[in-house]
Amino acid sequence: MTLSLNPIKPKLVADQVFDQLRELIFRGQLKAGEKLMPGDVSLKDLLEVRLGLECNAAAWAARRAVDTDLECLEKSLAHHIDIFNAIKRHDPRGPLTP
Repeated sequence: MTLSLNPIKPKLVADQVFDQLRELIFRGQLKAGEKLMPGDVSLKDLLEVRLGLECNAAAWAARRAVDTDLECLEKSLAHHIDIFNAIKRHDPRGPLTP
């Protein structure tokens, strides 16, 4: 009998927090407006959690995207490119210079 083993990847802290929050929400133990963390959490910790949540949300959205979603994203990107080019044409310093 041959075993098929998958490689084990270490989990980022943000991914672990995401998994815990998702489980608490699914079980109904986390309600809207509840505080998630104690007051001594650092900004770095919060940013790491936020990055993990945003990355996972983007990945889920990408997996579930349908043609109309992609068309909407393409239109939005084209609109932002148009704005960027308009700024570039009218600003002698170039785009987004401080």
